[in-house]
Amino acid sequence: MENPYNNEQPYQPVPPQEPIPPTPSLYQGNNGFATASLVMGILSLVFLCCAPFLLFILSSLGILFSCLSKGERARSGAAKAGLALSASTLAIAGAFLIFFCSVFLFSPEGSSFLSDYIHILTDDNVSNEELYNFLDEYLNGFEGDAGTDSWDYENSPDYYEDFDEFQLPPEFFQQPETDNGGNFI
Repeated sequence: MENPYNNEQPYQPVPPQEPIPPTPSLYQGNNGFATASLVMGILSLVFLCCAPFLLFILSSLGILFSCLSKGERARSGAAKAGLALSASTLAIAGAFLIFFCSVFLFSPEGSSFLSDYIHILTDDNVSNEELYNFLDEYLNGFEGDAGTDSWDYENSPDYYEDFDEFQLPPEFFQQPETDNGGNFI
């Protein structure tokens, strides 16, 4: 039996290779925006209970900051967490808003408001008095029990008649006096 390797050359070790340079970090974005995104996400979650009108602003800023912090290939952990908190808070607030609007519109007051509002929008001959009465009724609240209207429209004072007599005092229209430097006196 012959040697298949022909022993022409003895085994040679592989020569040492150059060390592989370290790969650059996958995240090369802005850490400041990532942190701001996380802070906005946490604040929007807190304001879900306390101040829902600020929630939409803070959540939108959290999503924006997360997008601005994105690096060349990936987002940092803080940016991902801020994006998740902001988006989930917006989704929860949207679900609450849809729920409360649907509950209101299916109540007797809500269906009355909706029918009056559609009448105001679609009728071409809506007078100023009808518009004023609509606003007066729904901006001053419902004073009756659910499903009943206890307001006596026949004997109530007509505030619309007094509206035309309202005059602003003449000093309301005067410009404030200024000195030569542009400062108010």
